Amino acid sequence: TANHSIVDDLVTLQGENDNWYALMISSNLSADIRQVAGWVETQKKIFGACSSEAGILTSSTSDLASYLKGKNYERTFLIYGATPADAGEAAWIGQMVPLTPGSATWKFKQLVGITADNLNGTQVSNAQGKKANLYIPVGGVDITTEGVVASGEYIDVTIFIDWLVATMQANVYGILINNPKIPYTDKGIGAVENAVRQTLRQGIDNGGLSDNPAPTVSVPKAADVPTNDKATRTLNNVVFTGTLAGAIHKVNIRGYISV
Repeated sequence: TANHSIVDDLVTLQGENDNWYALMISSNLSADIRQVAGWVETQKKIFGACSSEAGILTSSTSDLASYLKGKNYERTFLIYGATPADAGEAAWIGQMVPLTPGSATWKFKQLVGITADNLNGTQVSNAQGKKANLYIPVGGVDITTEGVVASGEYIDVTIFIDWLVATMQANVYGILINNPKIPYTDKGIGAVENAVRQTLRQGIDNGGLSDNPAPTVSVPKAADVPTNDKATRTLNNVVFTGTLAGAIHKVNIRGYISV
């Protein structure tokens, strides 16, 4: 049997069952990670990888972390681990992905069964400058840093946006299939608007969206919709805005004590 690439196998897997989101591979080889990272960028999924490549901790610009950052990948995160066989990325994904999207940051997490790396300040700075995550002792506690994908975006933001898109699609689709029809009237357009608002409210409840400022939704009046849109039964110009709730990762405190 001819050898297949990892991407070939992933495509075959999707043909059998595409009902999955987070991806890891058993290989820690740079070439394999680069191959999968390029593929997953075209998918609505995330890829977690672990590497012990020495260059990640140096000023090198040809190491794996530099490559992923240079590609500005939004769906791959890399964690450095001196012992990649421990599978720190799997422990991290296993702890975080089951949580409600928007409810937690990936920083400050303690990983079960994973040994923290004792790194000096220069090594930490080099790795984080390339958007590589670490598992290191800080203040006597082993924690993950910074919780970012290769582009520098936070992993929790990527996951929350994916959830928001999928949930909004499902909510709007739900009203289309669970009613005899949604009429092309202000009332029908209002039903679509309500489905969008329902999703945004759920996003606030999950902790992913801020309620101040509150999200907004705008829809057209039926009378203002172009005839061609009505003829093709397509509702355009449904627009929402929202603000990410974010998370606090650093605290600066200024104090004054007097006698």
